[in-house]
Amino acid sequence: MIEFRGTYFDGKMSMGHSVAVRVTEGVLSVYDIENRKIVELPVHWTTFDPPLGRTHRTITFPGGGKILTYNFDAFDRLQHTLGKNSWTFLLCRLESHWTSVLIGLTVLIVCVFFFTFCGIPWGAKIAASFIPFQLKESISTQTLNLLDKQFLSPSTLEREKAECIQRCFTAVIEDMALSGAYRLELRKGNRLSANAFALPSGIIVFTDELAGLVESDEEAAGIFAHEICHVEHHHGVRSVIQNTGIFLLLAILAGDVASITSVSASLPTIFIEAGYSRRFENEADEAAARYLLRKGYGIGPYRDILMRIREQSPHKARISWLSSHPALADRLSRIDAIGNDPDVQ
Repeated sequence: MIEFRGTYFDGKMSMGHSVAVRVTEGVLSVYDIENRKIVELPVHWTTFDPPLGRTHRTITFPGGGKILTYNFDAFDRLQHTLGKNSWTFLLCRLESHWTSVLIGLTVLIVCVFFFTFCGIPWGAKIAASFIPFQLKESISTQTLNLLDKQFLSPSTLEREKAECIQRCFTAVIEDMALSGAYRLELRKGNRLSANAFALPSGIIVFTDELAGLVESDEEAAGIFAHEICHVEHHHGVRSVIQNTGIFLLLAILAGDVASITSVSASLPTIFIEAGYSRRFENEADEAAARYLLRKGYGIGPYRDILMRIREQSPHKARISWLSSHPALADRLSRIDAIGNDPDVQ
């Protein structure tokens, strides 16, 4: 027999009554303070609410009646005997021990860390491939319009120089056998100075200031190969997804058009602020170096233009996603390693 005291509510009146509860041979009986039986029913008809910390335990009867008790031992023995809420019983026991709580907290932190630094990037990579080109084109067009309003202005390059840059861009696109979605946009960089950057649909923006620093087609080709890598590997979209968090990621993977549409209006601003990770920049640098090596140009032109950009404007103002490049020394070191790799020659 299991016996304990508690407070009984009949489900009709808000006032509770102090009672004694006895469970014998599968029958639960409730007695008032004068030891009069007021309820009797098979115990398997009852429901045991999951325990929560040190709060009262609740046994619910058919029809809405219930018993509240603070006799945790009796409650636990009863539900354990009946085989009810076994997982919550174990959970409650774990919550009652600091060692278990600390272990659980450690596991949670590790899971959050893994999800943040591995799960979301992996999910973003998968999700980026599901984004339709029309949405990428819309994001790119809106982003370019926003940049034109706030940072850029129409190109003032001499016609001959502009045509030379365009020919080099076209040659790289054709050499890589890429689709016709790629388009070169020349702009005066102003505060952004010497810069080139890629938008998700394949728009490559190339500033007049950068064109003024380029001394050969090989240097321009290295820049274009770098930016094309960002487009081909969806770096821009993946950065946006990673920076906007799990909401947009799940919306894309689930095909939730309404949610994607509601967010798309703010994507140009998010895209500008998101920035490329160092991993993406290193991947693009590697792609540029490998392209130049395959063409027989060597890594020299790419090293030269990177150093010239830094020497020309080491402290120029940049919006965040254009200033996320790794330190120049690190970039040159990685490029040199690729150039010295005999398997790439």
